[in-house]
Amino acid sequence: CSAGDCDFCRSYFPGVFSILPDHACDEYIYDRAEQTEMRGKKFAYQRAKINKALRSGNLFSTALCAGNLPVARSITLDWAKRRSADSADVMQTLEAIENFDSLFLYGNILFRDSVPVGFNMGSFITEDTFDIHIAKTLEDDVDALMKLELYKALPDRVKYINREEDLGISGLRIHKRDAQPCAFNEIYTLCQQ
Repeated sequence: CSAGDCDFCRSYFPGVFSILPDHACDEYIYDRAEQTEMRGKKFAYQRAKINKALRSGNLFSTALCAGNLPVARSITLDWAKRRSADSADVMQTLEAIENFDSLFLYGNILFRDSVPVGFNMGSFITEDTFDIHIAKTLEDDVDALMKLELYKALPDRVKYINREEDLGISGLRIHKRDAQPCAFNEIYTLCQQ
């Protein structure tokens, strides 16, 4: 639950719950303008990753839509084979792709020449915040460019990107922190005493 939920529980149920931070579930929040401009020393690593990807060949991005959802499905299945991925993650991704329009999802696909190498997919969770739910890449070092292309394509009203939690996975935590979040949406666990 959020800090506001904790305050509610303390007020209306005093002494009933133990409230503990759940850092593995804290959500990473990014300032869209900072992420697209990437100014200053703190974004040197991100700029280097993007420049490396751009030097590696002809990469371009296109919007995810009904006509290219089979490409996202194919990327997901290929990604799963290469990584011995958790079947729940794969099934949830395939379910999201199948219900792309009814879930009001938005995303992009990154191609090298005409070969798809990854995709992002998410939704608008508030008027000014976009949440990336899914990101799958088949090549190393294209993720930063793929996200940059998505951030640039979002409507002007979007000010923040929510890249969700790191699930307590060390590599994911490092990756998300390297991307320079501007804030964290802290999550707490309530346990009845």
